[in-house]
Amino acid sequence: MDKAVQKYHKKWIEKGPGDPEDKQYRKMFEDDVKDLKKGLDLMKKKDYKGAIKFLDNLDTAVRDEIPTSVWNFLNKHTSSPDDF
Repeated sequence: MDKAVQKYHKKWIEKGPGDPEDKQYRKMFEDDVKDLKKGLDLMKKKDYKGAIKFLDNLDTAVRDEIPTSVWNFLNKHTSSPDDF
């Protein structure tokens, strides 16, 4: 994922953000990446209930980027949502 971030935001990484709006978007994007990594870390620890609960509470735009196969995997390894 880090390589994708660097490639997608090459301008920001090499030159830094230009205007304050760029800084705002960069921070937002970096926070989104951190959140996705936290969800991945929970999955690596086999804390599937924690992962699905955490990822389900992310911002809609970020949550919608998570592949269906990940949601299917998490749902397969957790009980019903009522257990949360």
